[in-house]
Amino acid sequence: MANLETLALMDDGTNGRTSTRITAKGLAQLRHIPRLKRLIVSGLNVGDDGLAQIGYLTSVEDLMLKRAHITDTGIIFLRSMGNLRKLTIIDCPISDDGLMQLIALSNLRSLSLGLTQVSDAGVDTFRSARPDCDVTLSK
Repeated sequence: MANLETLALMDDGTNGRTSTRITAKGLAQLRHIPRLKRLIVSGLNVGDDGLAQIGYLTSVEDLMLKRAHITDTGIIFLRSMGNLRKLTIIDCPISDDGLMQLIALSNLRSLSLGLTQVSDAGVDTFRSARPDCDVTLSK
C-alpha cells in the first residue's frame, strides 16, 4: 500500500443507512500511505473528527468529500493540506463561513461545491480573494 496514489472510500447507500465502519481512528491510518495523491470519501459517517485526520494527509492533491457530516468548524483542518489543488465538496452542510476558511489553501486551483449551504455571494467573495482558483457552485 505504500505506493498507492488513489483511494476511494465509499458507501453507495444501498443498505439504507450511512456506514459507520470507517472512523476517524481508521482514517488516521491513511498517514501510512505517503504517495497518496487522490482521496475520495463518499457516504461515510465522517465528521469533523475525521476531517482532522484527513488534514494530516499533506501529499493529497485531489480530495472529494461527499455526503459527509463536516461543518464550518471542521473545514479548517483542510488548511494544513498545502499540496491540495482540487477540492470537491458535495452534499455537506458547509456554508460561506467554511468556504472562507479555504481561501488559505494557496495551491488550490479548482473548487467544486454542490448541495451545500454556500451562497452565490460567498462564492463571489471567495473568487475576489482567490482569482487563481476556478470555483463551480451547483445547487
